[in-house]
Amino acid sequence: MPARDSGETMKKIICTTRDITERKQLEEELKKSEIRSAEIVDIFEDITEQKQTDTERLKQHEALLHMGRSAAMNELATSLAHEINQPLAAILSNAQSILRFLDAEKPDMDEVRDALKDIMDDNRRISAVIKELRNYLKKGEIKREPLDMAGLLEEVLVLSHSDLAIRSITIQKAFDPNLPKVLGNRVQIQQVILNLVMNGCDAMEKAASTDRMITVSAGTDNSGNVLVDISDCGHGFSKTESSKAFETFFTTKPNGLGLGLATCKSIVESHGGRLSVRNNPDKGATVSFTLPIHTGNP
Repeated sequence: MPARDSGETMKKIICTTRDITERKQLEEELKKSEIRSAEIVDIFEDITEQKQTDTERLKQHEALLHMGRSAAMNELATSLAHEINQPLAAILSNAQSILRFLDAEKPDMDEVRDALKDIMDDNRRISAVIKELRNYLKKGEIKREPLDMAGLLEEVLVLSHSDLAIRSITIQKAFDPNLPKVLGNRVQIQQVILNLVMNGCDAMEKAASTDRMITVSAGTDNSGNVLVDISDCGHGFSKTESSKAFETFFTTKPNGLGLGLATCKSIVESHGGRLSVRNNPDKGATVSFTLPIHTGNP
């Protein structure tokens, strides 16, 4: 009997050992399963957090694009108001001149014809500015193309001929007709040149007729840019005016909007150039701007 009892006892011990071993194996498998489940949960949480992060970044990107677009639209709108005002004033001035010519005993029909041509040019100028804004609204971009800078300077001087003649201002040109091309938007660069020429005219409003001269010179600098200088014989800039010249809404003109130089600076810098002002050694001031030379295909 004792031998039998000891055999049964051994069987029980073996079974208990197996149960313990199996239980430990089950516990280990369960732990592994829990670890895998936790890892899966962590992965899902990471994916969810990544998606949330990506969504937030997308929202921020869209917000920045919207802000940038709004700022660009605001700048274009203020520029539009400023740029349309100049040709409209020139149209009015030419129309008044035509009436004076026609009131004469022997009207000078050549003068009348020239004034009418100027009115047509100013009308085209307004149409071009509005068309540029319309294109931007449709496509959200400003078209840029290789530009003949010498030709562009000549075009603007022709556009401003009537206004310069009325103010008894002469133009002195000092630039090579074979200037390198620049990559830019034709209407915007015309705006810059025309603004600077008109600013020079305004600066000489109280100058003697013999001193009313604007010099337009252009060439290249040592940094691969086309450099344009527009000089007048006016009163120049005071220290305060020099430091605030490019601030939006700062103006020295009684009826000025303070958008001219600020808009010019913004346009030039958006083309990769720089704009600066300085007083001349004798009298008047010079406004200079640079535009990178176009090195691509024509």
